[in-house]
Amino acid sequence: MAQSLESEIEQTELSIEEAKSVIAKGEKALKLAEDPLFKELILEGYFEKETIRLAHMSSDPNIPAEYRECVNRDLHGPASLKRYLHTLVQMSGVAATSLEEYEETLDEIREEADGVDVFDATGSEE
Repeated sequence: MAQSLESEIEQTELSIEEAKSVIAKGEKALKLAEDPLFKELILEGYFEKETIRLAHMSSDPNIPAEYRECVNRDLHGPASLKRYLHTLVQMSGVAATSLEEYEETLDEIREEADGVDVFDATGSEE
């Protein structure tokens, strides 16, 4: 029984650490979005102006087909980066909810283990 509780505690502690890591990435993405240089170069320059420029180029009948193909591939870049950053923020929100649940679970497991010698993930006795 003690081994099972020890394993549950270890797994829950690992889940807490992973959730904290995901939350930190989301917070970094939000902080980055507030940076004036990032706003100028990426949010406005890349996501807006570059996307508009590439869209105009892709519809220009005077552009050779092979160049148009390259421009059309480049149009995927801003959308992909924007989706990546958005996903980091969304996953951070989910992880924050999960973190609360993991911490509650850990408390419950530790209460259940009260009186049983259990080791945490670092190997130190609790």
